Amino acid sequence: MPLKVGISVGGYRAEGGGGWVFMDLLLKALATYPTNHQFIVLDNAASREQRDGKHGSLRYSPALNPLRRAKIQILAGGRKVIPASLRRGIDFFRATNRDRLPLKAAIKAAKPDIFWFMHAPGFPLDVPYIATVWDLEHRKQPYLPEASYTGFTWNAREQAYRAVLPRASFVVTGTETGKQEIVRFYGVDEPRVRVIPMPAPPAQGEKTPSRDAAVLRKFGLAGDFILYPAQFFPHKNHYNLLRALDILRREHGIRINLVLTGTDRGNRHYVHEAIDQLGLSELVFDLGFIPRDDLRALYQNALALVFVSLMGPDNVPPLEAFVWGCPAIVGNIPGAKDQLGDAALLCRPTDPTDIAAKIKELITNDARRHQLIAAGAAVAAKRTPEAYIEKIIEILDEFEPICRAWPPDYERETWTPQHNIPWNGRSRV
Repeated sequence: MPLKVGISVGGYRAEGGGGWVFMDLLLKALATYPTNHQFIVLDNAASREQRDGKHGSLRYSPALNPLRRAKIQILAGGRKVIPASLRRGIDFFRATNRDRLPLKAAIKAAKPDIFWFMHAPGFPLDVPYIATVWDLEHRKQPYLPEASYTGFTWNAREQAYRAVLPRASFVVTGTETGKQEIVRFYGVDEPRVRVIPMPAPPAQGEKTPSRDAAVLRKFGLAGDFILYPAQFFPHKNHYNLLRALDILRREHGIRINLVLTGTDRGNRHYVHEAIDQLGLSELVFDLGFIPRDDLRALYQNALALVFVSLMGPDNVPPLEAFVWGCPAIVGNIPGAKDQLGDAALLCRPTDPTDIAAKIKELITNDARRHQLIAAGAAVAAKRTPEAYIEKIIEILDEFEPICRAWPPDYERETWTPQHNIPWNGRSRV
């Protein structure tokens, strides 16, 4: 019998970077994937077309917070002033239970056989669930601001993973390195941790030739450039990349443009200060958040992707580079080799001299660039969203005969020992 599978996408949107790309790719693949299992995406921000349309085995359902619904009804009724008690309630829910309580209520109403948190970390449920882990960097790099910033402190992260992972029916991560970290840090039974490599986006159209004049004009670029698409978090390590750019200019006489894209997550001002201090203003182009089509054009015309994030290894940009014909220089963090194999040129991300040397290698060695492009294309061809969904379906097929050992409406039974009799009827709670 097919399973009813609930899905949470965690409220991610395009501005959210790689997390949104990951889930968007999988939802699109799932909508057309041939399977008998039924999937319900619980997403408040789903469009009317998503909720009303037919998407194969996939359908969308809202999970509105009751207080948010009340606020909407009040405003729709013409009241401009929301009662103070309701406003305080809304603020409380936003601060402490913004997503969890309405999602729990939606899950209870949907009655799935198993639930999939497509995002991390999720939260523990009474129904079987699949947890997704992209990284556990708060454990490995607790000094990073992202591991302890206000709103999701180190303790909150740790409590979430400690509650979610041991109780999960299955835990999915992208690399063998990530799997061993989950087992080591949280004592999860190893067979329940499944490695499914991060998906690459599907190729769209023909790759444009390098240094396409129209693309360069659109973004005000002149000459070759390297690309770093990353939100402005501290762990994205823009500073050391800027120092590498400075080394190339001062020590090797190489002036290469750097194009940055992504939303500000509190570190953009610091990065811009570093640009000014190093005298790199004429070489660095900060385009902010840009549409996917524009980003693809930049990949296709860049000399190289230089991805020096300190967190990972499940990162989307190197796979985007593989698909769109851009050679990749990537920080050699634990698991990077698992994800990328020999298709990327690995560098020490905290060593500007090494970053600069890798950039220089691709500038001066055209054969090496083409070798990396070919190797990246071979990796991307195997890492399709459909290949990822296929592995998820295998997990569901494996679980189906297990969960059929109890009825869909099963509730906990009450055990009342009387006179040494351990079982007393079948009363429900």
